[in-house]
Formats: sequence, C-alpha cells, structure tokens
Amino acid sequence: MTAKEHLVVWGLRRRYDSYRYIQAGFAEAGARLGWHVDWVEDLVRNQWVVKPGSLVVSANICQRFLPEVPRVRYVIHNNERTDLESIISGGKGLNLQVWTFQCAGVPIHGHTCFRFNIESRTLFQPWGTPIPKACWERPSISSKNFVFWVGSVWNNALGQGNLDVIRDLSAALKLRGLTFFHPWPRLVSQSLHRKLIIASRLRPAVCGSWQSENGYIPCRAFKNLSFGGLPITNNQAVRVALGDSVSIATDMGSLVDDYLAMSPKEVLDRTAVAQERLVDFTYEANLLRFQELIAS
Repeated sequence: MTAKEHLVVWGLRRRYDSYRYIQAGFAEAGARLGWHVDWVEDLVRNQWVVKPGSLVVSANICQRFLPEVPRVRYVIHNNERTDLESIISGGKGLNLQVWTFQCAGVPIHGHTCFRFNIESRTLFQPWGTPIPKACWERPSISSKNFVFWVGSVWNNALGQGNLDVIRDLSAALKLRGLTFFHPWPRLVSQSLHRKLIIASRLRPAVCGSWQSENGYIPCRAFKNLSFGGLPITNNQAVRVALGDSVSIATDMGSLVDDYLAMSPKEVLDRTAVAQERLVDFTYEANLLRFQELIAS
C-alpha cells in the first residue's frame, strides 16, 4: 500500500497576511486529496512536524524557523534561505513563482501558463482558485444594479496597484446606473464572498497597469469564475489562461458596455467554456503538479 502523502503547510496559520489565503488553499486542497495535513505557524516549537518524506509548502515571509530535514521535499515561494536553495537545486523541491509574460521556462501540461525552468528548479504558475470543482456554481447572470468588488483597492510608490482603474470602473458603472460596492475584504467570509459575486451584475477582474503589462493574473478571475460568473478584465493574461470567452477591454466604459450588450445565453455559454479551462487551476491540481515535478 502506498503511504499517504504528508503535507506540511508552514506558516501563517493564525497570523493575518494576504498570503494566508494561499496557505489556506493548499491546506484545504491537501485534505480534499485525502492527504495528512499539518498547517502550523513559523515557530521553533513546530519543527517536529516536518519529518522525512514530508512535502512542505511555504514562502519567504514565513520560513524563518522552517527546519532543514533530510528527505523532505520543499516548495517555497520567493525562497530566501540558502540552505533550502541547495536542497531545491539538488532536485528535492521547487522554487515557486507566479507566472507572468516574462517568466523563463518550457510550457508543461500543454498550457502556456505553466512553465518549468529545470536549471533553477522553478515552477511558474498562476495561483488559481481554492474552490474545488465539486463546489463550483453553475454559470449564472444577475439583473441587480450593483457590483461587488471583494478584495483590495490599493497602490504603492511603484504604481503597481489598482486604485486608478477601480476609480475608472466605479465611474463607468455609475454612468450606466450601476453602483460599485467595496466591502472590507477581511470581514467577508468565503460563503459571503460567493453570495456577493452571484448577486453582482458584472464580475470584474481588472488590474492596475503594472499587473496588466506584466501579465500577473489576479486570483479574482479564477475565483469569480468558480462562483459561476464570467470574468471581465483589462488584462490579456486572463485570456491566455481562461480563453477567448473572457471579455476584455482596456477602457472601463467599453468593458462594461461589451458585457451589458451580451445576451444572457451568450454570457452563460461563455462562462461554461471558461470553466472547462479552470480545472487545471485548482489548488488540488497545484499540489499534484508539485508532486509530479519533484518526482521527475
């Protein structure tokens, strides 16, 4: 009998950070796969959890006390530990990076958005959706006159945020009799998130100029689609991942108008086609991809 996989999700068990949602996605997906899962904080007292044979998933922001243990496979996002880098470069793990237009590596699994650089042992991929396929909503439309944006509205000194485009989107919606709502994301549970997206007239997944130009795909595009909503976006990378069914325009007024001009049947048909591509972007698929690449 094959031993059950032991997944250790290291860090951010109770400490809040936006990356905590990704850690939670891995922990929940591992449990759904039937693996034994330990999700622990980055503390010395938790080092006993990591054992030979474990598959450890972590990130630079929560790897300070992650132990180096023989025969452990490490998958680290933005790794900053030289001792773990030597293990990864030796074939016992992966560097994990987010896919963008600039990433180096060969496509794997027949998909442009999954690339593997064998020299650096780096896997480039979007984060995808933490919602398992069995829990996806069927394609839907809404006749409500409001749009909920569940997530951050922000910017920084490098202009990498979405503040300007969200202002444009809100203004475009207002001109067309639709109201933009931005609930505080930390107060929105996943069940409420689902309800808000289902109720929204449009399900935008727009990005600031930096993310659009570099091809960073927001998790929102995948999550909205798993809630049955067709993403609309100003980011070509979303189309690369989910296909031409996704509506795209750089001008927010045009983006809103293009969606509103579609018949209900067209929206539902496009959503169903995009959901077919979403299967490869679940967190279960992510974990199985880690296993496969480390074993190859």
